[in-house]
Amino acid sequence: MKALHILARLDRGGVETWLKDVCLNLEGTPLKIDFMLMKGGKGAYDDVIAASGAQLYSLPLQRKNIFSFVWKFYRLIKTQHYDAVHSHVHHFSGFLLFIAWLGGARCRVNHSHTDSRTRNAKAGRLKRMYIKVSHLFSDLFSTKKVAVSPEAGIALFGSKKFTILKLGIDLSRFGQANPAFRRQILQELHIPDNALIIGHVGRFMEVKNHRFLINVFSEILGENNNAWLLLIGAGDLQNDTARQCFELGIADRVKFLGLRGDVPDFLRNVFNVVAMPSLFEGSPVILLESQAAGVPCVVSDGISAVDRPIPELFTTLSLNNRKEWIRSLQEVTPANDAVKAACYLRMVNSDYSIASSVNALIQLYAAK
Repeated sequence: MKALHILARLDRGGVETWLKDVCLNLEGTPLKIDFMLMKGGKGAYDDVIAASGAQLYSLPLQRKNIFSFVWKFYRLIKTQHYDAVHSHVHHFSGFLLFIAWLGGARCRVNHSHTDSRTRNAKAGRLKRMYIKVSHLFSDLFSTKKVAVSPEAGIALFGSKKFTILKLGIDLSRFGQANPAFRRQILQELHIPDNALIIGHVGRFMEVKNHRFLINVFSEILGENNNAWLLLIGAGDLQNDTARQCFELGIADRVKFLGLRGDVPDFLRNVFNVVAMPSLFEGSPVILLESQAAGVPCVVSDGISAVDRPIPELFTTLSLNNRKEWIRSLQEVTPANDAVKAACYLRMVNSDYSIASSVNALIQLYAAK
């Protein structure tokens, strides 16, 4: 069983991390996964995914090469005889699945990962026309419609029937505390052991709402001089966020840690609380990982409430109430090792393991 997954690039995002872990857990299964990548440049996971046996096909899409792109993509489907084509690029997926249909792919999956309804409502005339046509193509040429949450599904599929596909995580990285890692990080960043450490993991992009988080943290520092904010990720708005910190005079308390492969260690051993003030999201993988690590989460009500098998870890707030964010992030009770171990076991016994994801994909592709 061969499946081709379509993404922009294999960077350290939630979907990409999920697919990386899926690829590393395919041994002994009938499933083989390859990737078509629509954005140029090397991705953070390229090497590890290629080493798992997956083929990576780089087909950057630009206006000047659209006809060449269509032909190369069609030939890829036609010559590699994929049983399934699984697209993760939201509205554009409808057009890609049309080409996959022309190429003879039997199973064509349109996968929605985000609740884009707020953004769609603000779209101009041309964008609204593009969305309408893409939905038509999706209706005609996708054989399976899946989403990470009900909100994400409605955003892309409207009233059409879709299936919720849970994203699993590699739970093996969350089972043990690592005090040495904590000591090392605190020493490197010059953070005292008794500090309030607020963590955020995500791309620097508008939907992640870093500006709001920085403003909240600035006010927290006015009340608690022993607070620190650690930001893991990269993106187009990183420089803007750094400039905002400088202008507010808090640059020494906000640490930009870049793209990292040790996020589970930060969640399990360093962060007191995870802050996620996103404008809208489907089901962020980082919140599943936070539950496996047993770390409390303060999140916006723009994030879907699905995929919370440990609901007591969550405080959900409106972005219109900044004072509640300031209070909740300071009053959170950090989990001790016993609580973290219990949360890990609850996740192990849930449906959110990476093995569950592999089985779900095999069943999805095999179903008529």
